[in-house]
Amino acid sequence: MSSDGIGMVREQPFRFAGLPALVATAVGIAMLAAPPAAADEVDFSRDIQPLLAKRCFACHGPDTREAGLRLDLAEPSRATLDSGLRAIVPGDEAASEILARITSDDPDVQMPPEGSRLTATQIDALRRWITEGAEYREHWAFRPVERPEPPASAAAANPIDAFVRDGLARRGLPAPSLADKQTLLRRATYGVTGLPPTEQETRDFLADDSPQAWEKVVDRLLASPHYGEKWARHWLDLVRYADTNSFERDGNKPHAWRYRDYVIRSLNSDKPYDRFVLEQLAGDELPSPGPDDLIATGYYRLGLWDDEPADRVQARYDWLDDLVSTTGQTFLGLTINCARCHDHKIDPIPQKDYYSLLAFFQNVTPMANDGEHIERKLFTDDRASADYKRKLTELNRRRDAAQKAVTEIENRFRVARDQETGGAVVSDDLDDLQFRFYRDTWTSLPAFDELKPEDIGLVPGNRFDIGVAPSLRPDSFGYVFTGFLKVPTDGDYTFELDSDDGSRLTIDGGVAVEYDGVHGTGDPHTATVSLTAGRLPIRLDYFQWLHGKGLSVSWSGPGFEPRLLSAGKGYRKRAELVDAIRDHGERILGADGKQDYDEKAAALKRLKEESVPVEQALVVTESGTQAPDTFLFPRGNPHAEPKPENRVAPAFPAILKPQEPVIVPPASGVASTGRRTALARWIASPENP
Repeated sequence: MSSDGIGMVREQPFRFAGLPALVATAVGIAMLAAPPAAADEVDFSRDIQPLLAKRCFACHGPDTREAGLRLDLAEPSRATLDSGLRAIVPGDEAASEILARITSDDPDVQMPPEGSRLTATQIDALRRWITEGAEYREHWAFRPVERPEPPASAAAANPIDAFVRDGLARRGLPAPSLADKQTLLRRATYGVTGLPPTEQETRDFLADDSPQAWEKVVDRLLASPHYGEKWARHWLDLVRYADTNSFERDGNKPHAWRYRDYVIRSLNSDKPYDRFVLEQLAGDELPSPGPDDLIATGYYRLGLWDDEPADRVQARYDWLDDLVSTTGQTFLGLTINCARCHDHKIDPIPQKDYYSLLAFFQNVTPMANDGEHIERKLFTDDRASADYKRKLTELNRRRDAAQKAVTEIENRFRVARDQETGGAVVSDDLDDLQFRFYRDTWTSLPAFDELKPEDIGLVPGNRFDIGVAPSLRPDSFGYVFTGFLKVPTDGDYTFELDSDDGSRLTIDGGVAVEYDGVHGTGDPHTATVSLTAGRLPIRLDYFQWLHGKGLSVSWSGPGFEPRLLSAGKGYRKRAELVDAIRDHGERILGADGKQDYDEKAAALKRLKEESVPVEQALVVTESGTQAPDTFLFPRGNPHAEPKPENRVAPAFPAILKPQEPVIVPPASGVASTGRRTALARWIASPENP
């Protein structure tokens, strides 16, 4: 058993011993799962199912069922139709209407109605199949694997050779001769490492006549770091590894290379396959996940991603489809994605199973350019984490002090400048103001309290300032400001809110002004509310969607004209402020004051560019502990109205006869559902080799 309680899927660790072994393994699996039918037996998978699929399913299959007849499944193919007839009656060819139709010369009843008639061989195969019981034999891929007894062969060195030699003998083919030592070394070295043997390696092997010579070569090749490098390429192809996002901008995926190196390390360290699966699908949900557990979840971030899709809902479900498709093909060997819009045309996978599998991923946060929901800091131990936090705290303390010094000068300049130009006066009406910063894309105000902020802190100058953090802000982001409003006296107060994009101002628990959605500035929203004197709790929620102009908040009340509660409208307004200080600072602040500002602003810029070195990984996160509902969408259209009868829960493909998933929420403090762990444990279970 592995450390997390999952039994190993294989008796040996996750190890590919070169291309010959891989090919032999594939051959062996086919032999284990599907013993060949004798030449005189009718085999459903070989002789009947392809014939029905090609000539009958178009009218009597999973989508179209003319006359109520469905031939792709056993039970409906044997049902009594409205006509009173039965297409297939096991063991009774005379009562099986299908035989009467395919042999009839009457054009009104013969089947197939169009195209060429079935051949005599095909008709005979159908007749014999019905006589033998018309068994719809389950496809070999969905039957439990059974270990057969290898054929007896004195010349075979191992069971795989025994199967190969037996197959050659039954076909009257001679067994190949053994390769000479130099050829054998070349094949093995290329197969295991992807590189040719060196001259010295060739000389050493040719000169080694000991019985262990070949064993030493194999051990050396498997111990080579090139083994993992070579075989990782195949895995990386399966999981659609890429360093960039594709589409027209083709931006870089931050830290994606760590996933590549993780796969190489896993192969070179003989990591058990069950652990390999668990780490990639749910490493972040494990108790106390280590660096490799987190790096492995970069699996979820490797696919195509469009940072500016024309249809965000469609783009999200295309991205989820990529997860379903890749997981199904890589870990299950099934093209489950073919059931996105309708039941699978080939495999017995209904559309419901597709969306039930998608439900395991429904709560995963989408890809982004950067930010804490796709990036996570890596620490080898608690000591390293504590050291980083200590250094970051000290850096933030220095930044806050520098920001406060700059903001104080800017506020003095603003007040004087606004008085000159007749603008609203910058107030000192907010107290103990704090911020929470979020990095994501929204089109309406989200439930910020359910999201994890990327940064938090005090707001220097006690103004609603969307430039407070970080130093290099993305195009789309959000803020929550909380603090206190100093209300001088009881009375009616008017608040004006202008933002690009959505914002909501809440005072003493009640919404004062709301201006939600994606829009520009220039149409400020106002509201008048009655307030009592004192320090009242105030909160401002704000998000910006792609290159907005920012935020402006002001208020007026008994005895005073409009006063600003905000620091300006983001970068553009700040750029205007910096330009104004450059042009008028010496006149308004004085020569010494202007020089003092320039020095403090330069010091703040240096501190914002400074960082505490730390390694990060591209990771998966979820949106919380409660996942949204998942619905089956007819024809795969995510814009279809969700209907209660189409709601689905996480479940495994029914064809695999699984148990219900056991979903256990992860440890307290982990913002995840535990769904992906349930999926990973089922895939990696010893019961599902």
